Amino acid sequence: MQYHFPKAFLPDGWHDDVVLTVRDHTIEHVEVGVAQPGADVQRVAGAAIPSMTNVHSHAFQYAFAGLSEYRTAHADDFWTWRALMYNFVATLTPDEVYAIGQRLYRAMYAAGYTTVAEFHYLLHQPGGTPYDNPNEMADALIQAALEAGLRICMLPVFYQRGGFDGRPLEGGQQRFGSSHDLFLRMVDKLNSDWANHPSVRLGVALHSLRAVSIPAAQALLADVDMLLPGCPIHIHVAEQTKEVADCLAATGQRPVELLLDTFDVNERWCLIHATHLTDDEGKRVAQSGAVVGVCPTTEANLGDGVFRAEDYMQYGGNLAVGSDSHISVDACEELRLLEYAQRLTQQRRNVLCTETTSCGPWLWNWAANGGAAVTGFGPAAIQPGASAHLSLIDPGLVASVPTDRLLDHVVFHHVAGRQPVRGFTS
Repeated sequence: MQYHFPKAFLPDGWHDDVVLTVRDHTIEHVEVGVAQPGADVQRVAGAAIPSMTNVHSHAFQYAFAGLSEYRTAHADDFWTWRALMYNFVATLTPDEVYAIGQRLYRAMYAAGYTTVAEFHYLLHQPGGTPYDNPNEMADALIQAALEAGLRICMLPVFYQRGGFDGRPLEGGQQRFGSSHDLFLRMVDKLNSDWANHPSVRLGVALHSLRAVSIPAAQALLADVDMLLPGCPIHIHVAEQTKEVADCLAATGQRPVELLLDTFDVNERWCLIHATHLTDDEGKRVAQSGAVVGVCPTTEANLGDGVFRAEDYMQYGGNLAVGSDSHISVDACEELRLLEYAQRLTQQRRNVLCTETTSCGPWLWNWAANGGAAVTGFGPAAIQPGASAHLSLIDPGLVASVPTDRLLDHVVFHHVAGRQPVRGFTS
């Protein structure tokens, strides 16, 4: 199949009249300057840009978004929000989670995402008993994503304890916990059921260092590597100052420092949030090749803090964005808020860009490349060998905005009710 785009953002920049030859959802050939494509070439209105990955999703929280915006304590914070979330999750069924996933993933695709990394910890029945099919919830979400046109990297979460002090799981948390052997059985079955699907990739997630002991995590990852060699590994880390303080008290190290000293953190790893980094930690993460997955709208909603993106960019670090709790489901809003937070804290404009690349294209490419790197679907680039899952800029904007400012306009010119970019699947 061949597709003609009036404009496409290729690795060397914008080009007009681009024809992509696609086989099995993979780009085989790119031809530029084809003003008069043949009758058998499908014309696509809009401008093609590299595909955007939502690198961090808790799908069930989409139904919780907007339900916690009231004060439950003198000083509400992440931890009071978490208690409300645990109450919400207590009775959700697989059918309800499937319905939530359907609505969420369709919204993602309509908002410019083509791929989702589902950080999946709502695993079991209330009380913690596994379903007869231990992957009942995961299968429901995979099916919902595929029906929406999204590719999905399913990341079942290993969750073992209630804190650094080893306290047992309680209440809603009991649905998250798994033994070593049960978790491996779940991963093995997911691999058996989905490994050959072209739009599904599998990895694993450690919920956090507070929820998994170091020895248990090391033993699990060693066994996972026998089942899924080289698979993505995601983890929440250093999201909250209390988490940093608790880790210091329990181990004598900060969580990112501990992670880097204990595990072979490399290109497979995605460190979710990493909000509170020292200079040394930021440099070490960048040097490791890992990706930091920031979720600016959720981090703002929860009062987490501001990721030091300017410093991390200067260290050469890899970055991706996610919508996490889905307070917002909009790739452009995540990028816009990421940049605006830097402007507010630095009191400067145009922070996350270079002398030669403006903010829009810099942010889009930074996040698109980082998300692709830790979901296993190959490069986020319009080039031979890459996937033909793309993001597509609205044709009205293509006709009215100068080409070299298209991505700046897409990211920074927000108009209520207008969605400037959507997913595209060949």
